[in-house]
Amino acid sequence: MLLVRKAIMFVRIVYFAKTFVLAVFMSNYQLFILK
Repeated sequence: MLLVRKAIMFVRIVYFAKTFVLAVFMSNYQLFILK
């Protein structure tokens, strides 16, 4: 059970990091387009 909980936590962290990077990339991309 502990392993499953760790795996879920890891997946959440990876998912959060991916969405954060994507959001930063999209905002930078829009700024680049506006210039």
